[in-house]
Amino acid sequence: MKQSLLLLLLVCFLTATNAQAQKKTLKKTAELVMPGDVGSNGASVVWHPLQKKYYAAMAGNAIYPFSVFDIKGKRISDESLEAGNDLRGLWYNTKTKSIDGNCYDSAGWVTYKLDAKGLPTAPEIILSGMYQPTGQSVGVYNPKLNAVYFLSVTGVSVYDIKGTETNMIALKMKKDGDDIMFDDDNTLYNTKSLIYTGIPKMELGLLNTEEGKIELFNGADGLYTKDWLLPKDAPLNSVFNFAYANGIVWLFSKEDRKWVGYK
Repeated sequence: MKQSLLLLLLVCFLTATNAQAQKKTLKKTAELVMPGDVGSNGASVVWHPLQKKYYAAMAGNAIYPFSVFDIKGKRISDESLEAGNDLRGLWYNTKTKSIDGNCYDSAGWVTYKLDAKGLPTAPEIILSGMYQPTGQSVGVYNPKLNAVYFLSVTGVSVYDIKGTETNMIALKMKKDGDDIMFDDDNTLYNTKSLIYTGIPKMELGLLNTEEGKIELFNGADGLYTKDWLLPKDAPLNSVFNFAYANGIVWLFSKEDRKWVGYK
């Protein structure tokens, strides 16, 4: 009888420990305040490890702000700096050491060369045409594969750096579960933006806007692995406004017009 009770207690303890390991609570650590008053959606945030700077942009129009911040979150670019194209995704290309991104619909992919101060020059088109699943797709970069990931209706579409779709990763909460679909009926997740963390077995992240958490998935098989819980006051948006840079989750507050970082 005692052995059975001890076994039951051990099972309960291990179950609780495993459930706790599946969750991590993030705390607010940083802010990046975007200038001006045009644009309402944040496109993305990028960290340049050589420049030690953050690059952030608004989505929706070529004249919307593109800003550069130092490591402490102080804006060092002029308020008048513009995106120069209708940006959606943004990433640091580890091969070229440049800031690259994808634009709305068939506007293609762009690259920003940096001047001596680390400030971007006017964007140059590197791929002209439609190289993404949908017009509103937000790209994120996987430096290990030199590939760009996008959320599509059926999962994560993988494109090589030349713009060719090479793979589709279906995301599932459990091995025998249904694939998560990101169509108009999905009200649980941000359906346009995902994050790539580079953390083994937790490479891909979704923003669960109903439950206020980041759900992480194995980049190899698309299976759910862990939750990062967000504070109750974290800004949650169903499209755009979600990024990951320098080990920090970034959520854009439309009300305060700033990216808020959580770690």
